[in-house]
Amino acid sequence: MNPDTAPLFNVLVEEIKEKNHGKLPLDLPPQILTGKKGELSTKVMPFDLELRPVIDQKYNVPKTIDFINKHADGEDPFFVYLAYSEVHPPIIANPDFAGKSPSRGGVYSDVIAEMDVRVGEVVAAVNAAGIADNTIFILASDNATGGLLVS
Repeated sequence: MNPDTAPLFNVLVEEIKEKNHGKLPLDLPPQILTGKKGELSTKVMPFDLELRPVIDQKYNVPKTIDFINKHADGEDPFFVYLAYSEVHPPIIANPDFAGKSPSRGGVYSDVIAEMDVRVGEVVAAVNAAGIADNTIFILASDNATGGLLVS
């Protein structure tokens, strides 16, 4: 760890421990968590290498679409933040997309293709809910490949 960031890290660890009754929530294997502001998070399921390539398809996007459908008819505006699990390491393509782009970047291109489909599913849900005229989509990247170079 960088010595310049160690004090900040230690402060964050102490804050996390304080909010979790003196314990660090570092379960193995890593866990998918859910929660609401002001409440402790609860475990949903383990996040392992079997779930890794299908989590956006089987969990993240369906939960997002359910949320949109529940709130679309309401009077109040709502905000959805959907963070795709790809392309953070380990990069493992969904079986439905694996091997589709061998000449255009391989597995990296495969996971980008899946993200394109998943964004389309969310846009389709917004259109089906009848709220497209009152919706803003912001797509951003955190350069998550960790320095992966694709030729």
